[in-house]
Amino acid sequence: MKQLNRRNVLEILGNDKRRYHTCLMTAYTFDFLFFERRVLPVLRGTGIKNINVFVDKKELASSVEMAGPKSFAGHHAYSLIDLASTGVFHPKIMLLIGKSEGMLVVGSGNLTGSGLSSNDEIWSAFHFKDVAHPHAVLFTQAWSYISRWFSNARGVHREKLAWIKRDAPWISELSDSSEAVEIDNVRYSFVQNGATENHWSALTNLSFKAVKMTLMAPYYDQDGKTIEALIQLFLPKSTGCIVDDSTGKPPLKFEMERNDVVFYRWHDCIEREDEFKGRLHAKMIHLVNADEEVLYLGSANITIQALGENHSNDEAGILLRRAKKKNSWLEELGIQTNERIKEFKENIFDFESNKVNETLNANDVLEDLQVKSQLVQLFTSEFIDIDLYQLEYLDDSGKIQRLEIHHENDTNYYSTLDINTRAIKGRLVNKSGQPLSRWKPIHDTKELLRTNTDKNLEKYADIKDGVLLRNEEFTNLIQLLNPAELINDKVP
Repeated sequence: MKQLNRRNVLEILGNDKRRYHTCLMTAYTFDFLFFERRVLPVLRGTGIKNINVFVDKKELASSVEMAGPKSFAGHHAYSLIDLASTGVFHPKIMLLIGKSEGMLVVGSGNLTGSGLSSNDEIWSAFHFKDVAHPHAVLFTQAWSYISRWFSNARGVHREKLAWIKRDAPWISELSDSSEAVEIDNVRYSFVQNGATENHWSALTNLSFKAVKMTLMAPYYDQDGKTIEALIQLFLPKSTGCIVDDSTGKPPLKFEMERNDVVFYRWHDCIEREDEFKGRLHAKMIHLVNADEEVLYLGSANITIQALGENHSNDEAGILLRRAKKKNSWLEELGIQTNERIKEFKENIFDFESNKVNETLNANDVLEDLQVKSQLVQLFTSEFIDIDLYQLEYLDDSGKIQRLEIHHENDTNYYSTLDINTRAIKGRLVNKSGQPLSRWKPIHDTKELLRTNTDKNLEKYADIKDGVLLRNEEFTNLIQLLNPAELINDKVP
């Protein structure tokens, strides 16, 4: 029986610097050190310059709160955009975009060391070079989902997102369709929780009656309500639930003595060549009957918040459907359910969230901080009284300082840094020093504008590297110039 090989998802990006110039990434949690030391070099190694990351608002605030100066070594080179959700912003998507091709990656891992390194995760990847290819339909569905959040970007982040269609005009040629696509006798569909569509409606529309159902996730409802709902929907004769009760949250209040529902521990279901036991973070729903099988892979746990008809989380995944084969998708993934467990270990820790509990005395109106030269621009969701607020910031030496705030009109607020001061993160405080907002990373506008994917800048890079011109003195001269100033004064 042929099984899929275990790989790190970053390996599939390759190292061809001509393929992609832009990426959009989404996650629930974010680790500055890991992203900047492990992920950024991979992205840059593939030629990606315009990097845009969307993260859950509360989780990003917690990451920024805990991060010190060393954690922000390269944060000026990519955009971080936080997003609020009724529940949590939880999709795990990578969209890679080039001049004439694209790749969609959908899975379960966050942008952390555990999510992209030590956890057991499952990802689906779809590459295409032709907008008529079926993979392009899935890309379009994911693009439509992510682009709805572009309006949350402020200042330079919004400008960077506008570069995408300029430098990848094929995106405008994509046909928008919500239909599933068939590739090699497998039907694929992109699933997301939105205003009119959600995971529950997608599962309901399968009209599938299962003989056996297998569920796998680190998190379940405590009472197993979603397990019961899925049983009622698909009417399986037997249901297997794979849990990791050492690090996740199994359904502790669910009746385990039932004949039709059996629980298995993740580490008993998977064989490894080494002794390392990764934490289960993959999410899966597998259905099979006499004729067909269905597989869901994505970010949604087996909870009402993720899968329910009245969901609260933003989630995304891929649904696959095909005729039944000799070897099921479970077998191809190397998953075997053998040893039934009779009771759960109760785990009190939340290994996914890194929440810092901080009580604010006011509504958090601070949306973004961006610095240009010595001027820090404060983007707020509403008017603030500058006589009551100050900007508190952490500099790259670890010192915390405060600045007065001034404004040009009711929506443009600024603070001025001392010469040669590099501000890392900031927040609003009152005159007594009490926090009135959570910490935000301070993005460097000039550095972000240097990630422009304009083709003229690519020509400049070739000239600088001596590819187009071999005159050594001229090349040395070019290296002294600011590339962004060579085209349309893009960096004022």
